Amino acid sequence: MADGDRILKSEETLREDLLDNKRLEEGGQFEISHCLIVTKKGEINISKMITSLSVWEHIFRVFITAEIIVHDVNDVIANADITGTEPVHLEFRTLGSKFPVSINMVISHIKDRKKVAQTANDYTFSLISPEFLSNQRVKISTCYKEGPEAAVKDIFFNRLGSNQKLWIEDTENSNKIIIPNKSPTDALEILSQFTKSKEGNASYLFFQTTKSFHYRSYADMINAKRQGLSFTKASEDPNPGANPLAKCSRILEFDVDSDVDILKQTKLGTYASHVIEYDICNKAIIPTTLDYHKDAFNGNIKKLGKHPITPGGPVGEDENSDISSFSNSKVELIIAARTANYRVYNLEAAHESGVTHLDHENKPRRMAEINSMLIQRAKVKIAGISGIQAGDIININIHKPLAEEGISKDITTPNLDKKLSGNWLIESVAHNIVVNDKYYCEMYIIRDSVDTKQTDYELLNYNLDQVEHITGDNNRTPDLDF
Repeated sequence: MADGDRILKSEETLREDLLDNKRLEEGGQFEISHCLIVTKKGEINISKMITSLSVWEHIFRVFITAEIIVHDVNDVIANADITGTEPVHLEFRTLGSKFPVSINMVISHIKDRKKVAQTANDYTFSLISPEFLSNQRVKISTCYKEGPEAAVKDIFFNRLGSNQKLWIEDTENSNKIIIPNKSPTDALEILSQFTKSKEGNASYLFFQTTKSFHYRSYADMINAKRQGLSFTKASEDPNPGANPLAKCSRILEFDVDSDVDILKQTKLGTYASHVIEYDICNKAIIPTTLDYHKDAFNGNIKKLGKHPITPGGPVGEDENSDISSFSNSKVELIIAARTANYRVYNLEAAHESGVTHLDHENKPRRMAEINSMLIQRAKVKIAGISGIQAGDIININIHKPLAEEGISKDITTPNLDKKLSGNWLIESVAHNIVVNDKYYCEMYIIRDSVDTKQTDYELLNYNLDQVEHITGDNNRTPDLDF
């Protein structure tokens, strides 16, 4: 199969899939198509032996992982002589869905074995993607001269040896990048720091979902042209006659995992930072300063909503200083050689044309975009949707509790919590199936902004003339006994 045939360029929508579902009667219904293990003694189908399974995908952890618990009453597993690295093909789906979770994995180890009866054993298998295993075995020492897109394709298809689909956002820059004895994922991390798209997007991530691999920017994820799903935290189950979309769009659990942490984000350089690039050949200093709020409003910083979660306005006694005014909170010095890195040192010292210098100017912006994604984080549990994946955008509606009636039930005029409702990016998805129960998706969702403008900070005014000084009798400072 040619590389181009394996590069995924678009996503399908899940909304229509759920609306057209003719088999789903309630949320959480599922079917396991098959689970095949290729052993030294042949292929075995353990789909009827599975008691539970979990598959995890995460935009910050590169590879998917899985765990399967099997109840074996006929010593099928014991007779298969499983020792690790056996290929496993697993496929399951939301009942009636056209979008299954269909993945190729390998057994990394047997995590647990329990004897539950005289002739029955429970086995827990840990599974990893084949690319995960290749990543541990391969090191790359080379110089890529044709830019990041060609380098990513070489690493993915040739070094990792993957035959999976790759969603890759088109890149623009053409850099020479040296990879010094790094694993494929470490090499891709180096490339991502200097990759810029044709639209100017710079915050690239490489990760695997249950649908494909992705090498794309944060901006590409939040601007994906797809009809996203909307979920609502309601007090009652949907009407039994409701369509499958309504049955699957109820939030079963919602908890805020982390909220705004000013100290942490200031330390990370999310709001303001200063990068000093020193060109050792030209003896030049190239400074780059980030002001998160200014750059967010003028479009230089990509964000999910219209307004940053952290408001603007003065945060001290200086009315001209806001939370993004302190660039010295994160300072980094980079030693570089600019275009001299790419000279051909022969008698003529000719410059190699068509190659641009490494883009260190975008480092503060990339750092701010990646860090700001985690300003607000929540954990959500919904009925299992096999088509959903990490990196998707979803809409969340959280109804505020009412004093007399509890959570608002009138969907047409909901009393929405504006701080928690709106669009979120799915950071991770855990597909959890318990065979005698149901299929659930537990997701961590993140965001950097909201659609409703926050109230700006006000100027702090410590007027000491209005402070009442506490003293002892006869205006004498009281004695302090320790």
